[in-house]
Amino acid sequence: MKLRINSEPLNTDCAFAWPVELITPPEYDPADLLLPHYSTSAEHPRLIATSNSKHNIREEIVKCLKVNQTQFEQLYQYSFWNQFDSIGDWYDHHITEQITVVEDQPGYSMAQHVDNRVVFGAIICNLTDNPPGTEFPVWGYQLPGKINTGVFYLNHDLNLHSITVTGDQPRLTVQILLYLTQLMNKA
Repeated sequence: MKLRINSEPLNTDCAFAWPVELITPPEYDPADLLLPHYSTSAEHPRLIATSNSKHNIREEIVKCLKVNQTQFEQLYQYSFWNQFDSIGDWYDHHITEQITVVEDQPGYSMAQHVDNRVVFGAIICNLTDNPPGTEFPVWGYQLPGKINTGVFYLNHDLNLHSITVTGDQPRLTVQILLYLTQLMNKA
């Protein structure tokens, strides 16, 4: 899987989110979406399959964070203690990536929220043409439903987001969660 992150923020008032283009979709078998099963609502299940495809995620994120170093420094002060020579070194030390293919059924809804503090950021990209998706109401942006388009955002109070799947077809996306390694439960 290859993707391209546009380093120009989606909104200059909230420079913690960027457009993404999925160049090569992840390899997956739609039958894999049946397992494992995760549901926040018995009426509207969410099906998830983990993907282990080769990717360029790290390179694209590090490149974007370098271009937006002021904003990144504001949130994470990576250079304050002079422990890392570069943003790439910081990323390698602090971030664990999880790639999943997610199928949200019609009617699936998740109210406005900030991801838990274990999440550094996320990338969400459409694998099919979907109804408009994830919405960031604070700055008036909704992820278009166009195939191979998406968003990369840092987990921040300004990035409250929600999703309601409209229409009568499932929403199929690849979602890449970027976890802060030191906060993950190592049980």
